[in-house]
Amino acid sequence: MTIAAPDTSALMAVTLRPDTVFTRGRGSWLFDSAGRSWLDLLQGWAVNTLGHAPPEIAEALAEQSRRLLQPGPGLHNDRAAALAARLAALSGLERAYFTSSGAEANEGAIKLARKFGQVHRGGAHEIITFEGAFHGRTLATMSASGKPGFERLFEPKVPGFLKARLNDLASVQALIGPRTVAGKRSGNDTLVQPLGLRWAALAYVAAGVAVCRSWAAGVGGRQLCGSSWARSRCFSVGKRSNTSFR
Repeated sequence: MTIAAPDTSALMAVTLRPDTVFTRGRGSWLFDSAGRSWLDLLQGWAVNTLGHAPPEIAEALAEQSRRLLQPGPGLHNDRAAALAARLAALSGLERAYFTSSGAEANEGAIKLARKFGQVHRGGAHEIITFEGAFHGRTLATMSASGKPGFERLFEPKVPGFLKARLNDLASVQALIGPRTVAGKRSGNDTLVQPLGLRWAALAYVAAGVAVCRSWAAGVGGRQLCGSSWARSRCFSVGKRSNTSFR
């Protein structure tokens, strides 16, 4: 069925998009206002990889909307509590913090690290990230990213993010100092989580874990989120579930 394409001129241009306007989707297929079908090969780019309009998700959303929508961050709700408990049990971590985007999840991890530095490390705030990495499009996560071209946008950047080279452990060790509070490991380049568009060698991952534990023990194994700093984990998950774990 052909329907009139909506006028998109009121949308701010933030990226290059084709003129085609999509009106519905099913599984791996998108359908535009002219009734044409398109095989969607972009699923997973800043969205969930669940396919379009999955009936299970539609039914769950409809059922929950009849029970309770988000009552606000100042109140508990049973579904969030149950999901957090399940995620904690599956991950082996203690708590979860829900956000609405991967960038916000990364911001939460950055804030947790810097708060720890303020309280326990005399104001330590530097976070080691990686060249070529991508952590989000907020000002802080763009500053943390090492994506080419980002360094020229929206200056001045948020300070305190030092860039190491992936699979080069010496470059990480050279950046560790008294103001170091964390190593950023979410996004496309990771220190101890070898996932994303660029892969970290397993030997590099293992050595990176050893460096982190050695450094943490050297600063006294401070307590973070109820676990020793040498063993603690705080990581963020974007796209599939926008969550910070600790």
